[in-house]
Amino acid sequence: MSATISTGKWPSQRLKKFSAGSVIGELSSFTLEGTRTASVVADVPAVLYYLNPESLDSMEIVHELVARTMGLRMDYMNRRLMWELV
Repeated sequence: MSATISTGKWPSQRLKKFSAGSVIGELSSFTLEGTRTASVVADVPAVLYYLNPESLDSMEIVHELVARTMGLRMDYMNRRLMWELV
C-alpha cells in the first residue's frame, strides 16, 4: 500500500509505503469534516478492513492505537520535511 498526494500542479507523489498490518485512513476519522489528506493505493492484492465511526467510538483500545499511529506518522513527516529543507 502506498499513500500518495497530488496538488494538481505535479504528478502524484508517493508519501509513504505501508507494510501488512498497517492502519490507514485514521486521520479522516478524527477530523470534523472527515477530510482525506492523501490517497492510498494497493500496490499488490490486499485485504482491507473497515471500522465504521459507531464501532470506533466504543473501542478505547482502537483510539490508543490510532493516537500512537498518528504520532509516529507526524514524527516521520517532520523528520522527512527537515531532511528536505536541509
